[in-house]
Amino acid sequence: MRLSPRQRLRRGRMHTARWAAVAVLATGIGFLFLGGVAGSDSSITVTQGDFELTCPTGAIGEGDTLPCTLKNTAAEAKPWPVVAILHVSTDADRALVRGTSIDVTLGAPSPSAAIDGGVTWIGDTLVGYSRFDWSGNAGADPTQTTVPEGAPGNSRTVNIAATNDGLDEDSEKFYVALGPDGSKGVGLLYNNKTSVTLIDGDSPSTDASLSSFELSAGQSRALSTTQATQSQIVAYEVTEATLTAAAARGTTMTMSASFGGSSLDLDGRGGTSIEVIDGQESAAVRLAVGTTTVTLSVTAEDGTTTGIHTVNIVRSALADGVDTVAVSLPSFTLTCPAEVAKAADAQCTLRASGSTGWPVVAVIHSSADGAARALVGEDPIIPDTDPNYSKDVSLGEQQPERTAFNYGYGELFSGGSRTLYRTYGYEKFDWTGSASTGDTRTVTIQIHDSDVGTGVAAEIFYVALAPTGYTGFSQLVDNKVPVLIKSPMSVTGVAAQDITPNSAEIEIEARNPAGMLYLRYRAGTSGAWTGTEEEMTSSPRQVSISGLTADTQYQVQASFDEDFFTGVMSGTFTTLTPSVPTVTGVEVASWAGQDNWYEFGKVISLRVAFSEAVVVTGSPTLGIDMDPADWGRKDAVYASGSGTDELMFTHEVVWPNFSAQGIAVLADTLALNGGTIQSASGGVDADLAHSGLDHDAAHRVDWQRTTPVAEISMEMECAPAQGGAYLRWAVPEPPAGPMGNPVIASRMIAGRCTMISPPNARVSWSLSGADAARFELSDDGTLSFAGLAPDFEAPSDSNGDNVYEVTISATMGDQTLPVNVAIAVTDAYEAPTTIVELPPPPASAEPVMAMVNGNELTLVFTNEIAAIDDATARTLRQYFVVDGGRDAHGNAVDGQSPIQVAVESNLLTLTLAAPIAPGDDATISYYGGLNNINGTPLETFSSTFTTTEQG
Repeated sequence: MRLSPRQRLRRGRMHTARWAAVAVLATGIGFLFLGGVAGSDSSITVTQGDFELTCPTGAIGEGDTLPCTLKNTAAEAKPWPVVAILHVSTDADRALVRGTSIDVTLGAPSPSAAIDGGVTWIGDTLVGYSRFDWSGNAGADPTQTTVPEGAPGNSRTVNIAATNDGLDEDSEKFYVALGPDGSKGVGLLYNNKTSVTLIDGDSPSTDASLSSFELSAGQSRALSTTQATQSQIVAYEVTEATLTAAAARGTTMTMSASFGGSSLDLDGRGGTSIEVIDGQESAAVRLAVGTTTVTLSVTAEDGTTTGIHTVNIVRSALADGVDTVAVSLPSFTLTCPAEVAKAADAQCTLRASGSTGWPVVAVIHSSADGAARALVGEDPIIPDTDPNYSKDVSLGEQQPERTAFNYGYGELFSGGSRTLYRTYGYEKFDWTGSASTGDTRTVTIQIHDSDVGTGVAAEIFYVALAPTGYTGFSQLVDNKVPVLIKSPMSVTGVAAQDITPNSAEIEIEARNPAGMLYLRYRAGTSGAWTGTEEEMTSSPRQVSISGLTADTQYQVQASFDEDFFTGVMSGTFTTLTPSVPTVTGVEVASWAGQDNWYEFGKVISLRVAFSEAVVVTGSPTLGIDMDPADWGRKDAVYASGSGTDELMFTHEVVWPNFSAQGIAVLADTLALNGGTIQSASGGVDADLAHSGLDHDAAHRVDWQRTTPVAEISMEMECAPAQGGAYLRWAVPEPPAGPMGNPVIASRMIAGRCTMISPPNARVSWSLSGADAARFELSDDGTLSFAGLAPDFEAPSDSNGDNVYEVTISATMGDQTLPVNVAIAVTDAYEAPTTIVELPPPPASAEPVMAMVNGNELTLVFTNEIAAIDDATARTLRQYFVVDGGRDAHGNAVDGQSPIQVAVESNLLTLTLAAPIAPGDDATISYYGGLNNINGTPLETFSSTFTTTEQG
């Protein structure tokens, strides 16, 4: 009797603990997971245990023979496996290898073996098959062992022949398959096959289109056959989806899936791309909450033309405030928690909405890997005495006492798939008697912590209902909802990083972290523990511990249990042996000024560099040498730098400090003076030896010298091009002398400016103002109209009043003197005009703001500054002098040069040894060395700011 398609839909194998057939089935399933297929552009291979069946190509034409090689790859003799060819179809008239139309045959085996075959239904799938099994053993692989002369060979030829019967389609597929020696069933062959294309003499088709496309996820949904990418939203309760597609004859279809950028295992054996049979459901794809992307690739008969169809399946999350799931029958609803932690019980409520017998209640786990992950019921392969045995979910003792309890494991097609079986572990029971409307009972589900180590933090099982007295299995699979097993919060790893002589960074990895983490450590294995605690909501988490002893082994433990009774992870580490800091260099860090002299009250700064960061206590000193007699050795006192690898020492020039040859740093004069200098990492005393510095004429000292370089008076004189008329100018301080009213006739040259004090100064000129674009200013101070001379009758000044207003600026060193000039163009026959003096604009070269952040002082400029390299940054340190810092004791520090100079866009950052606090005044003097972004030198300046805190 042939079953109807509906009757065949759920035709599979089911086993319970009461059946003696379980042991026989277990052997078959064990073989299922030893097989596999592989392929390349030139050959195809199917494996069974240590045997490989390799065909030179994946296609065969009418009238041709495909010679394949069966080989034993083991180092010992093995029984020959079953060799078969299969054809899969939903059409009873298209059994290519058996039945009414035999298009493909197995050639006569050599040595001889009996060929048998037939046609059988697996679900809705008609499988025609032809097979044989050689007797005896295959010899060992000679590449694996030495084979005695005359021993049986390890390989034989399997011939597959295609007939000339006139195919009525371009091409069609059949399969070559292997099964265990002596196996008689078709299921194992069906699950361990690879396809071969049977091609007729016509040109291969380029048709890669779909004629139908359907998604099954909770319900059937028609998909577009032409849209490349499409999306479908499914309910939270939907945990699997399948695709069904129909394409042109001769096409090959494969399916892959991904979630969160990671490919999914589709066959339980790590396969991320599996075949989809034309017109039949694919293997089921597991759906997590969120978007799972499923891709169907269609390859036409020509092997080149392809079509890609992407389906984004969005599994909805539970609604806000909802933390339960429910499965129903016409008269009952079973409500359970949506998530349950391991080592806990899930309390579900079964409520009756009618009067009828109590239903069958079940817990089910579904897996493509039945051999290792049957979470519910007895494991079909591994005995429960084996340490690898896994049973994570069970039905607890029920009240009232349950009846008709049984458990086991069954196989059904994966969501209707005709490609793979899906295994199910289950437990089920029902209560005797009947329920009335409103009756409730509690169903207890026990979640064990088997610690299987599957590499996943959570897994799904299902709760299911079936009508009272139901003894089957498929209805339970069709009426189930998911429950998420959450592994308990636990520490999974402890490791020490960034270890120093007295500290370490501990990295803790955890599963499902969401609470207080407790960490403790001790020297050795028997000392007293030191503990700390941290809130941990993500993994990994870093915890810093300090105050450790150098060159000592420590034990560290972490747990979410405050008492460290459960879930404890331990580790050990050894602190480093501390190194001894050494002096690597000494330099003068301050600038003596343009004439290389330090005067009375100026501060000499010296920088001492160490091989590593050091910590300073007290007031160490550094010996410096001036000229002999009364002005000889002086001691610079520690000012700043503790915690870094550079220390600053300062000395203020007082009576009677003098050195015509420049100061020197005396070798080996770094003295502790009752303090300490130790390594920051291990507390080891530094080696204070150093070579010192010779006398340097760039750092001369004279306490009597008072040349006010920064206060030189600047005066300039501007005269018109012709006598009898004057330019009017203004200087901010002091006035340069009497001014006249500038009135000149329209001439090309307007006038000339000359620096009169100080004489012979090297001056650079610049021009700005409302009408600056109408003029040119030469290097010698000559001001000329640009282009044509002005016309009184057609004024071209900015406001059209025939008065051209500009500012001429003279710059010498760090000082700029601006003079506002107004040039009146008059009619030749009119009287002179009086011009109103304009206020001078601010100097644009100076910074506009100073910000501080710790030891960093950042100056903000209007324009960008050209970038600098490391060598320039080091040189520039001596071109800045900063007043306004404070040392570690709160004493004012003036005249310090920065430790580091950095430029970014319009920001200039100086790192200081003695920091400046927000709100304090700071005076910054700059003496050259930087360029604007356009390549011109950044003008020198000396500016005072009230600093602000940098955000």
